[in-house]
Amino acid sequence: MIEDLKTLMEEIVARQRRMIRRGADQKTHYDTALFGLADIWLSHSGSDQGRFELPHSENSRFIKFCSAALGPYVPATEGSAKALANRWKRLKDRES
Repeated sequence: MIEDLKTLMEEIVARQRRMIRRGADQKTHYDTALFGLADIWLSHSGSDQGRFELPHSENSRFIKFCSAALGPYVPATEGSAKALANRWKRLKDRES
């Protein structure tokens, strides 16, 4: 299962990189990655929640998943559970 998740994350990172235009703000990259991870989380969990119903607590499984997935690819200040929880909360607040 861990290897499946690693392979899936590598595919997501590659797909997200193709979707991001050159010169885009780095923060936009992180937002795009979080949206992709939210979609994967919902798809694999079988949840019928909406994307923005996912929790933003740094102790939630979703945020821990995001941190584990993005950690190797982003600076520690951006990939920590606390930083991602704050970013996800801002994204949720912006959508409501």
